[in-house]
Amino acid sequence: MKPDIHIFCEYFPVFADRASWGLNGYAMELGARLCPADAREAELATGRPAEYAPHSCLLDTVRSGGAVAVCLINGKPEMMWGVRRKGLLTREGEVWALRSSEPEKYGLRFARESRRQLADMVRLSGLTTFDNVVHVQNKAAIRWIEWLGFHIDRKVGKDWLHFQATAEQLLARNGKEARNGRGC
Repeated sequence: MKPDIHIFCEYFPVFADRASWGLNGYAMELGARLCPADAREAELATGRPAEYAPHSCLLDTVRSGGAVAVCLINGKPEMMWGVRRKGLLTREGEVWALRSSEPEKYGLRFARESRRQLADMVRLSGLTTFDNVVHVQNKAAIRWIEWLGFHIDRKVGKDWLHFQATAEQLLARNGKEARNGRGC
């Protein structure tokens, strides 16, 4: 049976005070089902239990101004990712993603849609550069990051890889997939 894959996105202006109840609920539900690699990465990065990671990322994105995408597969949240501003007076942003094990099962169909959403997020954000770190053992995340057009440019400590891209690079790679300016 063909899965029902639906991805939607919400954009938040700087200083928004809360996300919708739906997004909060999806974040909490996903937190209970993170794939092992993302759960480990979240715990190492934050020092907190992994189930809180999606909600923390969502709240940081809401507060800093940015966009959050949720991938529903057969009605269940299986992945959340977003872009958020690093600071009030900067045009630099971070990209983040947390997932269950389900998106890997749907390969190219999921990947194409996530590429479209990223291009829309980048375009709407007005930010010029994006970066973050990924744990060296999170192989699926590394493949997705590189497929989206980010470049791993250095090792941070012994267990983390820094990745980055400019908005121009991401739009050149993913822009043809975007929804012709309709936004998230």
